[in-house]
Amino acid sequence: MAGTADELEPVLWMDLTATLHATGGVVGIIRAEMELAVGLYRNRANVRFFCLRGETLVEVPASDLDWLLSSENVADAFVARLKNSGPSGKPSRENGVDAMPSHIRTEIQRVSQLDVSRFNRFRAGRGLLINAMEPGWRGVVRVATAPLVAAGAAFSKAGTFGRAIRANIPRGSTPRAGSGLAAPVGVSHPFKDGDIVFSAGFMLNDKERIIGRVKEFGTKVYLGYLIYDTILIGRTTKHLYLDYGIDLFQKYFEWASRNCDFLIYGGQTALNDSQRIQTERNLPMPAAAAIQFGSNLGNGSKAGEDDAIVLRRLGLSTKFIMTVGSIEGRKNHETLYRAYVMLLDKMGSAAPQLVFAGRPESYSSSDLMDTLKRDPRIQGKLLVMQPSDVELDTLYRNCEFTMLPTLYEGWSLTLPESLGYGKLCLCSDVEPLREVGSDLVDYIPPWDVVSWRDRIEFYATNPEVLAKRNADIVAKWKNTTWNDCAIALNKAITLLHNSAASAITPVVETRPLWMDLSLSYLVPQRGISGIIRAELLFARELRKIDPGVRFFACDRGRAFEIPKGNLEWLFCGENLTMDFIRFNQMMDELALEGTYRSPFIVSDLGDHTTVKTRLSRLQEGPKMRNPWDFREGSLLIASALPTKWQSWLYQKAASRRQAETLDDNTSANASISHRGDMSVIPDGAIVFFAGIDWTLISLKVLRDMPDRQRLFLAHVLYDMTPTITPHLHVSQNPPIYLKFLELVSNTFDFIIYGGKTAQRDAALIQKENGFESPDSVAIHFGGDIVKMDSTEERDRELLQSLGVTGKFLLAVGTIENRKNHDTLYKAYLTLLERGGDVPQMIFVGGQGWHTGDFMNRMTRDDRVKHKIIITRANDAQLDALYRHCEFTLLASLYEGWSLTLPESLEYGKFCLVSDVEPLREAGGDLVDYVLPWDVMGWADKIRYYLDHPAQLKKRERAIKRNWKTYSWADCARDVYAALQSNADAHFAKLAGTSTEISQPVNSRAGAARRSQR
Repeated sequence: MAGTADELEPVLWMDLTATLHATGGVVGIIRAEMELAVGLYRNRANVRFFCLRGETLVEVPASDLDWLLSSENVADAFVARLKNSGPSGKPSRENGVDAMPSHIRTEIQRVSQLDVSRFNRFRAGRGLLINAMEPGWRGVVRVATAPLVAAGAAFSKAGTFGRAIRANIPRGSTPRAGSGLAAPVGVSHPFKDGDIVFSAGFMLNDKERIIGRVKEFGTKVYLGYLIYDTILIGRTTKHLYLDYGIDLFQKYFEWASRNCDFLIYGGQTALNDSQRIQTERNLPMPAAAAIQFGSNLGNGSKAGEDDAIVLRRLGLSTKFIMTVGSIEGRKNHETLYRAYVMLLDKMGSAAPQLVFAGRPESYSSSDLMDTLKRDPRIQGKLLVMQPSDVELDTLYRNCEFTMLPTLYEGWSLTLPESLGYGKLCLCSDVEPLREVGSDLVDYIPPWDVVSWRDRIEFYATNPEVLAKRNADIVAKWKNTTWNDCAIALNKAITLLHNSAASAITPVVETRPLWMDLSLSYLVPQRGISGIIRAELLFARELRKIDPGVRFFACDRGRAFEIPKGNLEWLFCGENLTMDFIRFNQMMDELALEGTYRSPFIVSDLGDHTTVKTRLSRLQEGPKMRNPWDFREGSLLIASALPTKWQSWLYQKAASRRQAETLDDNTSANASISHRGDMSVIPDGAIVFFAGIDWTLISLKVLRDMPDRQRLFLAHVLYDMTPTITPHLHVSQNPPIYLKFLELVSNTFDFIIYGGKTAQRDAALIQKENGFESPDSVAIHFGGDIVKMDSTEERDRELLQSLGVTGKFLLAVGTIENRKNHDTLYKAYLTLLERGGDVPQMIFVGGQGWHTGDFMNRMTRDDRVKHKIIITRANDAQLDALYRHCEFTLLASLYEGWSLTLPESLEYGKFCLVSDVEPLREAGGDLVDYVLPWDVMGWADKIRYYLDHPAQLKKRERAIKRNWKTYSWADCARDVYAALQSNADAHFAKLAGTSTEISQPVNSRAGAARRSQR
């Protein structure tokens, strides 16, 4: 029944376009629009409803809205209506998280910009793929894909013709004969002069253009819109959202500011923020009022399933705490996850379960969701769910307390819900939440992970204090229902309308050393990363010690010696980074001319090959001759496909690749094992590996060699992070790395670990999995880099080329989840918010895996534009950066033996590092430590050393006095000595002698193979 009001009260028309056009779930704006419609209908007599239909605005009679206006639960009514009218109304079975890693998605987006035509990208990608194949397969691929090209060409021509026709048709009109301009057309609508028109929806349709024409053609309506918040265009939050949404809201906000007579805001904070933006952008500032949104949850228990059954179905078996809200960057679930992991470390099984109740938003939560899914520490403890209203009611009534770590809000909908249930909420200390929560809740800085952990622990272990806080909430909190909200809205509109109406070196007798360079030589690379750099530095320094060292690579299990001429750049060059890039460019150019990195590709194709026919080569499957063309071609073809197909194909390919890599019994592996050939390496040699073979082919060949003992096999293992922290790596890699560790442990005679922490971690993993634990040594990797001769002017030019304009802090390392740049970014924002002089922060490193959401947020955050700089640096630039930085930062969550910390100390530069065991092993008492996720701790200590230069100088003096330089030359000498001595012991044991240096154990099979070459 409609409410009563003065007959002179103007008609209030409420827009229901968003609700009546929606076909999905009940999102926040849809729910608010429906709740306000019901409330206005029940509290105001002259309220009517309309929506956009085509190019007209039409009245929707109340009789057609009985499903909504007479409902007790608008969400249930909405879903029931969708079911009855055809669409299912059920949420997608997908959780909204993109299965494809963000760095691959970024690469697809990159090639998508090369040409707007999907067909052109497909055709170009096809050409590159064909070029990447060996000749025997090119014709097969060309013929197989020809029908797709023909169909695409036909569609492309049809599309071009259709676009040409549509380009000459005015928007909103139909083709017609004759010439001349069409006469202006008005707009059909139900409004009359003096009516109030109000919309609480959003600009996801064309209604604003039509509503604007209502006033343009002379109907004098009093127009108002509801602005929930300005988060999408807020200075501190817009970087958290996609450009599409930002641009859309920007247009919406500007349109509302220029066309509306009044605006209603979701809370005083949203009003203040909006008017500040309007002032900054010279926009009109319509009359405004702020209202508090309502909540109908918490108004008494609901009949239905027993709570215990509901909780059990949801996976809750103990006390639990929860946070409610969509899972996206702004909601800051990442901080809660980190705090909870730290809480588990402290409380163990006594810690309550944690519930994330909300829908993941793929644009900013895919990395986090993947981590939550795969972090073994939280399985069964941290639950992510999308509960129904009934389930949410049960969760609120039974939780211990709630949390709201959001970075910013308009008017929070979930905080009033928690207080309505008499539940304490731990909130971010931000203005919008203080407006709602007053003194009834606890406030914590959004990124202060340690404080979140401590406060959660406090209330989880002090039930008496928690009960007192909850009792205080019950006594003082006055819940605002949606009906209360609608009454306040009606009152605000009436007042605004009335106001407007009234106002208008080598060892003797050494064994031959053969070093594997498969990773850096065979695999095309665009740049130089940590392990590749270490492999190359080992090679360079070992050759200085022993000029007789030989280098080889393994192509699908077959070893070949690398020609010396192909490595001159490594031994004679001065700039390793640039030399390596030029080497890869040279090898790619040679491949186009038919000269490949591996001699086995040529021999497979030569006319002299009689063993393999063309048919047998085809039966083995396609092979690549140019991996870069294959990669770019695959990306171009992927970019022509719908996003869901891209993710599906990636998952299939990744799963197949992982299964083939891990499977020891596939025919493919059997074939590889049969083809494997290590005969190029002589008996009694030391075979040294310092890379990682993610295909595992060479390791399987070595494992299956019947005469493996004729060689002394040694391998460098840098760290165990893929096994210890699997959630921080590409999902396919941890199982492969565990298999890699198994093969190395069970096949190799000697392992060189990157530090004692890596050695200890490996021993535990080997024991847990039943692997062998061969003899080993823990070493420190070199901490030197090539120091350049430079001048002050040259340094200035180098730094300016990177965007450095003044004082700066330096963080060196691949930008990946494990390196924890996100915490440094948040600490930097904290420093900016506190004020004072904040130097630039330079991140040197390429973008790695699982950082898409973070990079998107940071690079689009205007607050850090030109302040946080992300760059790659050559040796000369890196040298200048180290020498001129204030100090360095290393926030890694875990390491083996850090390569960057010794570099910093080698330059005499103080480093602020994560308080984790591997970095304590490297840094000792020469550096200062902060808990990895303690944003406030990082901000505090950065500020301390910036404000206390005397303390910083004291630290630097201690480093120069106590740091003992350990260069790559030192490292190589220690490794070389360890290899020689342990190889001697190995062969002596095999020979059954006790002599320190024994004769090589010769293999008849090996000699026979070499005689056949």
